[in-house]
Amino acid sequence: MSRHSIAREASQLDGRLEALNAARELAEGVLPDAALEEVFRLLERASSRRSLSADHTVVGFFGATGSGKSTLFNALTETAAAQAA
Repeated sequence: MSRHSIAREASQLDGRLEALNAARELAEGVLPDAALEEVFRLLERASSRRSLSADHTVVGFFGATGSGKSTLFNALTETAAAQAA
């Protein structure tokens, strides 16, 4: 993906988040507080993630003990950084 397309997608996401926040503000006093709080938490999480550089991606490996998470990490990074427990 080119830097231009990443910037375009980021701009689209920013616009969608702004629209969601505007809708949340309009819904105050109309929708239940619990629903508005959930939207607010989502916006906060998105803002926190957006503050990270677009040059970084966070990845998590999930699985049961012995399922190969460390092996997968080592294979992807071409290192022996992760040791199996």
